[in-house]
Amino acid sequence: MHPDPAFRLDDAACRAVARDAAFAHIFVHGTNGAGVIHAPCTLDDAGDLRFHCSARNRVAPLLAGTRAIASFSPVNGYVS
Repeated sequence: MHPDPAFRLDDAACRAVARDAAFAHIFVHGTNGAGVIHAPCTLDDAGDLRFHCSARNRVAPLLAGTRAIASFSPVNGYVS
C-alpha cells in the first residue's frame, strides 16, 4: 500500500478488508501475457485468497503457475 506508515494496514486489517469487500480486481502476468479480472473472492481457513474465474474468461489461461495481485476497494465512492 502507501509507503507512509500512517496509511499502512497490518495483515489482519488487510484480511478484514478482503472479507468485507468480497470482490477484487485480480491482476495477473503470465508467460503468455497479462490481464485483469473483477472477481468474487473469499479467504479460506488458512487465510489464502480464493477467487472465481470462468474457464471462458480470456485471463483464465494466464492463471496457471503464475502469481497474482488482488486489489480491493472497501468503499464505493470517492472522498476528497
